[in-house]
Amino acid sequence: MNLSLPTSDEYSTCGSWIQSSPDELPSNGFYVASLLTDIDMHTWYKVSGSDGTSTVGIQRYAIYSQGSNNSNSAVSTSTDYISNDTSFSNVNWMMDYSDMWYRIAVKLETTATGGGYPWWRSTPSQPSYVDFTYSYTTSPAVKSVSNENIVLLSATATSSINTLTLENPLTTATTTNIVLTGITTPFLNVTSTISSDSTTTLSSISLSPSSSTTLTSVNASILPASGSITTTITTWLTSGTYAKAWTETGSGIQNVSHTIGSLAPGTYYNVLVDGAKLSHYLADANGQISFTYGGSYSTHTFSIAEATGIGGGGGPSSGGGTVPTTTTTTTTTSSTTTTSTPSAAAADILATCMSHFSSYIKPGVTNNADEVRKLQIFLRDDEKIAPLEVSGIYDQSTINAVISFQEKYASDILGPWVEQKGTGYVYITTKQKLNQLYCSYRHADLSLSYEQMLIKFNELKTILVFLQQKLATMRGR
Repeated sequence: MNLSLPTSDEYSTCGSWIQSSPDELPSNGFYVASLLTDIDMHTWYKVSGSDGTSTVGIQRYAIYSQGSNNSNSAVSTSTDYISNDTSFSNVNWMMDYSDMWYRIAVKLETTATGGGYPWWRSTPSQPSYVDFTYSYTTSPAVKSVSNENIVLLSATATSSINTLTLENPLTTATTTNIVLTGITTPFLNVTSTISSDSTTTLSSISLSPSSSTTLTSVNASILPASGSITTTITTWLTSGTYAKAWTETGSGIQNVSHTIGSLAPGTYYNVLVDGAKLSHYLADANGQISFTYGGSYSTHTFSIAEATGIGGGGGPSSGGGTVPTTTTTTTTTSSTTTTSTPSAAAADILATCMSHFSSYIKPGVTNNADEVRKLQIFLRDDEKIAPLEVSGIYDQSTINAVISFQEKYASDILGPWVEQKGTGYVYITTKQKLNQLYCSYRHADLSLSYEQMLIKFNELKTILVFLQQKLATMRGR
């Protein structure tokens, strides 16, 4: 049986029975792991003898012998070609792997004597065909199971977690690969390769002899813009510290979007790549954060940990995210003055955020890719200047975004240099303004520290104006 209609007249015959099995399976929209529910036969046939009985039937595991040991139905015995429609309902055969489809057989049999051979005919105008009706899970949709000995017992999904249960009936250990479609979630205890078309391959799944195993995905989505990323989960805590860690392996320049769940809602989390902080993010009401990482890929290690002491928290360790301050009151005969000094924790946070952007960046040279990525994320997500690709490359679109940023804050960035047009160079005042805004967006609760930060920024501006005047004087000489 082929997927396409015949292009010429086709005939088949045999002594007392004919059987036919699928020769090919659809390449698209077909899911191997499924439940075959109905088989509908439409055949053109004749039997050369006039006596005896004739039947059509189906067989789950085709064998070369007369008889349909699963189901059969009597049909008319005719010496002229006639058509017949026979339906076999509620078959309910579990199809766990592709080879099982090729083993199915449909049969035409006869007991007619006197040269009573059965004949099947299929022509372009009057084709014989078989319709298979089957159902399959769409969440997750199992495209294939590579090891035909493995039985897929179940495939289920909730709003965020996918679960597969496999059985190994063999008396020896074995492995298999499973391909899922429409899935971008890594699984625990197995290597997950996720492609840009939302296909996930679970590789080298080990099963002990005569055992079953359950594979569970994590509450996350990892999707490359092109190509594929191979992911292995190493830590995934869903309570307590909610710590998470995984590796990602790819090649070339990649741009990979991430949505990480199973975090405490309303809590800030640091995202680290190879031990260096990428940024920190506030988990939403569903306990999720989203970020994009782009650049050159080989193997990167990602980790997530709670960012303590950052405002807007609410997790178990953040205490609501309020940074403590110490207050001293000095009383005189005429007035009371209250001053606040930042705590050590606040000072540490200020020092960290004021050095978030730490390198100078300029066109036409090899820049620090991590610094460029941080810049692209900030200009895209915080300043919303342009929908930049987080590539780590200081390309023209990023240069244009920097120019727009410089002109947006011209008095602070360009003023000290007596410039009116943005340059695209991330130098002293541009970097200082980036860090100032980065801190203010994330640490509004550090009010005094922020004032101190502005004082330092204005001091720098004064110094720059002085240097500019000295330079002008020197040029005048």
